[in-house]
Amino acid sequence: MAYFKNIVLVKAEGNYFDASFFEANIPLCYLSAVIKDHVNSVTMPMDMRIDLRPFEKYENHLVKMEKGGGKCDLVGISTMTASFPNAIILARIAKKHGAYVVVGGYHPSALPEAMFNVPEIDAVVRGEGEMTLKELVLNGPSTFVKGLSFRDENGIICHNQDRERIMHLDSLPFPDRNLRPENPIFNKHEVVVTSRGCNGTCTFCANDAVHGRWRGRSPENVVAELKMLQKKHPDLSTVHIWDANFMQDSERVAKIINLIKENKIYFKYFCEMRVDHITKHPDLIKRLAEIGMEWIAIGIESPYQERLKKLKKGITTFAVEKAIEILKENKIKIVGYLMIGDPDETMEQVKEYPVYATRVGIDKIMLAIQTPHPGSLLFKEMAKEGAITSYQWEKYDIGHSVAKLKNMTNHECEVLMDWCWGKYYSPEWAFSRERSLKEAFFRYLSFVWIGYPGFFIHARSRETVEENLRAYISAMQGYYDLSKYEYTDADYLDDLRGYNFQLTFRFSNGDDISLLASIDKNSKLVIEIFNGKRKDVFLDFTLNSSDFIDILKSLPLQIISLVHWAGFNFNNLKANIHVFKTFLSMVAKAVRLNTINYKKLTKYLVVGTKFLPKKLYELIREEIPIFNNKKKSEVYEDNYMKAITNSVRNVLYKVILFPFTILVPVD
Repeated sequence: MAYFKNIVLVKAEGNYFDASFFEANIPLCYLSAVIKDHVNSVTMPMDMRIDLRPFEKYENHLVKMEKGGGKCDLVGISTMTASFPNAIILARIAKKHGAYVVVGGYHPSALPEAMFNVPEIDAVVRGEGEMTLKELVLNGPSTFVKGLSFRDENGIICHNQDRERIMHLDSLPFPDRNLRPENPIFNKHEVVVTSRGCNGTCTFCANDAVHGRWRGRSPENVVAELKMLQKKHPDLSTVHIWDANFMQDSERVAKIINLIKENKIYFKYFCEMRVDHITKHPDLIKRLAEIGMEWIAIGIESPYQERLKKLKKGITTFAVEKAIEILKENKIKIVGYLMIGDPDETMEQVKEYPVYATRVGIDKIMLAIQTPHPGSLLFKEMAKEGAITSYQWEKYDIGHSVAKLKNMTNHECEVLMDWCWGKYYSPEWAFSRERSLKEAFFRYLSFVWIGYPGFFIHARSRETVEENLRAYISAMQGYYDLSKYEYTDADYLDDLRGYNFQLTFRFSNGDDISLLASIDKNSKLVIEIFNGKRKDVFLDFTLNSSDFIDILKSLPLQIISLVHWAGFNFNNLKANIHVFKTFLSMVAKAVRLNTINYKKLTKYLVVGTKFLPKKLYELIREEIPIFNNKKKSEVYEDNYMKAITNSVRNVLYKVILFPFTILVPVD
């Protein structure tokens, strides 16, 4: 029988910027898969990204296990650097209930000795965890378990021999996805890891601390997992290939493509690739597009060649633009990873990042501040030079500046980061990338006014957060003529012809920044963002910046993440209701209606009497199987009662949230 019999696995998450949402806890699922047949129980009681009171839920689970006679005897905690302070809290709760505490992941693997400064931590799994954890669970802690650091019964710290990395990844079972708590995101988006490690030498990357050089699963093994997902989860639409570098072996990718076609596997895919692999294999990019590759993320990092060389990226700015051109030719959307905060950069250079991203045609940016993560060459060099300004690990979340900068302070760098996000994510960005006005409005609302500001408002100090918000909104200023875009639901604009709506953000010093949306008599939509405010508008609102900050602070990050990633759907009901109530509160308490043009009001009310019933009919019609191919197929597949039940449920849900459903898409 195993030395440890009842195992709890948890992943610590950071408090602010959400950099790994789509990792989907797959590393823990792999750990469960290799030990579950050898123990009485393996559980994952909570997910810090979706549970509003995760520590309470976690502790309640430990208490319940104790009362049920299956007391938890080992807790395994996975953590990155920014989440390590929360990992300590998880360890203390576990130790309080008598469990043996093991930590693993990038941060513990990079700094194993430092882990034992926390008295509640008993052991560290260094590097890849499956075989080390399995031996620990079966035989207990000893000097014979490779890859393990542990505190022995005399309090002496033992660092065992390193464990060889798993070269034959096919030997691992598929991840035990049943381990995870229910998450609305995973009903539509799932993660598959087809390879581990990377052969790159980027100075800022800590991948080597856990995975080392690149190794890939066989094409047959990868496609077998995809087939299993398609069979078990018929509603699954997107598979995120969570590899550091999916295209390292081009022949392997070609075989995976062939097998996906042969097995008639229909998913949309998202993956990450090196720029030079895209430029070397345009033929494979075309074939990937044919099997459903929808998004590819590329590590651009900087528009400046000298900085790419300094980071040891092994690419050129010319290659970046060539890769973007290849992806666009194949109608694949592009996420561009950009990283500000090099010690030598000037503020003027940083402001070019969003301008560059827009110019080269990136569909989304993921902007980060250069962070010396433990395990990276950058950390070793900066620590040696005394160039690190903070060892508060919670700030190592790519949203805070923790290194000495020559031309700006850490605070100025963080303000610039927020400015860059606002500069890129303009109304033009949202309304030019969707065919539906409703989809565009939701993209703009969830990403620009809830998603990113929700993160930085939680992350910035009370003393500086208004300055960060001002920089964010100021960067959006401009005149955006959106009439050049065609929308499938342009009747929205026809209904509102001749009206304009103004929302003014008022800052504590009395300055105003206004957003004005106008629809002229030709249904031309224009959005303007400018200093000051206009007179003679149909509806004119004012919102104090302090109220906006308080509102988003009242939305827990778990709620912001769910709305941001999962949108509005029945499975996400609690989050949707929470957002809905918060915005009602905002309207009631914070937004002041300054003026209303009563001459136009009568016409507006008449439009409303036609508009609202029509939209309600459309929402209900969407749920009727004869009008919806997906629901029709459920009926044809003998899921008649399920289809009817889901339709009734969703109709009631949409009616409850009707004020939202006329503005944003609801699944």
